[in-house]
Amino acid sequence: MRRRLRDAARDAITGAATLAGNAVFCTRDLPVPRGSQPAVLIYTPHEESHEAALTGPPRFTMRTILILECITQNAGLRTAEQQLETLCEQVVNALLTNPAFVGLADEDGNRLIEGFPSLETMEKFDASGDRHVGEAHIALRVQYSDVYEPTLTTALAGVNLTSLADGATVPITWPQKQPGAAPLVGAFRWDGFYQPGGAINAMVAAQLGAFPARLPFFAAAGAGAGALWPQGTQAGMDAEIAAAARAGLGFWAFAGFDPASELMAAYALYQTSALKPWVAFCLTGQPAAWSATPSAAQWRDVGAFADPAYVSVLGGRPLYPVQAGGTNAAMAAGIAFARSASAAQGTGNPYVVLLSPSPLALFDNVALAQQVGADAAASYAPAVSRSGAQYAQLASDAAADWSARASAGFPMAPTAMAGWDPTPAAVLPEPYALPSGGNGAVYAAGTPGQIAAHAAAMLAFLAANQAACPANVGFITAWNDAVEGAAIWPGFIAGNQAGDPAIVAALARTLAPPPL
Repeated sequence: MRRRLRDAARDAITGAATLAGNAVFCTRDLPVPRGSQPAVLIYTPHEESHEAALTGPPRFTMRTILILECITQNAGLRTAEQQLETLCEQVVNALLTNPAFVGLADEDGNRLIEGFPSLETMEKFDASGDRHVGEAHIALRVQYSDVYEPTLTTALAGVNLTSLADGATVPITWPQKQPGAAPLVGAFRWDGFYQPGGAINAMVAAQLGAFPARLPFFAAAGAGAGALWPQGTQAGMDAEIAAAARAGLGFWAFAGFDPASELMAAYALYQTSALKPWVAFCLTGQPAAWSATPSAAQWRDVGAFADPAYVSVLGGRPLYPVQAGGTNAAMAAGIAFARSASAAQGTGNPYVVLLSPSPLALFDNVALAQQVGADAAASYAPAVSRSGAQYAQLASDAAADWSARASAGFPMAPTAMAGWDPTPAAVLPEPYALPSGGNGAVYAAGTPGQIAAHAAAMLAFLAANQAACPANVGFITAWNDAVEGAAIWPGFIAGNQAGDPAIVAALARTLAPPPL
């Protein structure tokens, strides 16, 4: 693993066109000829192993310290210092924004790196010679897991254990790893924030003008006649991907509107992001964008199944949520098309989850899911039946919906809710329909800790109801449904481009906790 880290780090740095150019070396004691600076030396002098499990094969949480030694020299001290600081920034950025390094994988495509617990930089300068030499030691701790299993050179038919007390002999087996046991959690997206000149974006801006706390972190202003935010940018999408990865989200579910719709601008930015491997994706089918002769949206959805970043479940089936809408016959035809077209392109049989816009108690979509040929049923908003209730009640209502669905005898997927208060849509009625509708229900906003606890309850539900949830997938409503008061992305803070990371940080402790 240490050699892989060194090689991946070298490739990332040389490919990033830093001040060091190709003077990046993986051997600790490799002499750096005079005049070849700036240069970077890479080595891994220290590794820690901490026991991660008390049963089964020896399993450890590993932490390797990756040292990046940056060297510069110049006749002027100030110039040498500036060069060193620039080189350090370039090296760190080259590593942490490089998908091949951050997503370092084994031969089977399994991601190896679990996180980066710490990053330290120490600088020093030597002015004893005729040129000033600057050196910086960047220590990046890299965390991953390792399991020690028996390696046999001769196949064994079996292993027995014989008691010295009574001579009884019983066969024993070595416990096997259980891959894929962790639930996959994703968040729905509703992207009305990326083309300010568009009609829908303008409506959302007008709705949120009186609700600055709901604005996206990249908003420019948020009060008075209306909210403002800039045209969607690649840098902004990259920041969203980084935040979602920190929160521990496995994927985003983009609403699959017509490809020409302004609501697909965020999807386009995601597709062109260098950080795309950090957060996978799926598309939520929108029957409103379907037609009797398959529409561009339908072809786009099926084509996306072949994307390496597209989410798959149950041994490779593309995950395809579909928002209930239109006639039953049209939904059935659209789902049948997705299956046949996916089979034709070699991406197998998609796992279709029919989404209801409301709790099971208000709209039973289980029978509908079976009728239109879906594999499972779920809800975008499993708790929208009260007004004036607290967030704790919202979480409780959603959990009740999960249990009711699990008891229905048809495969399901639970949805946790970040909140529900569509007051902006009621204050300024919309000429279009948001995905979840709404029936006047309003719940008070939850704290980051409450939202994270609700997500933890969903994880526990998935673990306890594996038969009812065969795909082992849970959803969160939503990443950015700000108009309906359901958003976990960094919120708006005036003068702070990074926004409020409180919910992201709370979810990270639940969805991506560090190994023991």
